[in-house]
Amino acid sequence: MKDDDHIPTIGEHRGVPLHDFQDEARLAVVRGDIDAVDAMTDWRELWRVVTERRLAPEASLYAEAKLRVLYASAATARVARPDIDLEMLSAYTAGLNSFQWIDPAYYGSVLQNVRPPGDDSLTPRPPESRAAIEAEEDRRHAVDKAKYEAARAAQTQARK
Repeated sequence: MKDDDHIPTIGEHRGVPLHDFQDEARLAVVRGDIDAVDAMTDWRELWRVVTERRLAPEASLYAEAKLRVLYASAATARVARPDIDLEMLSAYTAGLNSFQWIDPAYYGSVLQNVRPPGDDSLTPRPPESRAAIEAEEDRRHAVDKAKYEAARAAQTQARK
């Protein structure tokens, strides 16, 4: 992921960055999900958080980080590693911190939010959040276009 692809943050809770494009009521839910993950020590509970798309993306990313630490530290502690597939772990959390893959309609990633018709288990974003995401997309496209045009102009100048 490119450094500039991260979802902008508006603060943090327990050291976990809080994504922008959320109102205070939603941030209270996110903080609650993060608090729940913070209290978890069993890898099975953490895995459930990673695979549960209804929870805040920030909480899923935090659970992923804790799982990776448990997995890596198991050898040092001489205990059995958690029975997890690190590639699946990465797959479940892919796109959760990527602006390119942000779901403008629901909290989470478009990679994560695939659901069957009639499934209303995801939390929709309010119109203000959708508008803010669209404005940020427009801003990023303008920056990319300016970079492209500057590079093109430099390339044309170099040919002369």
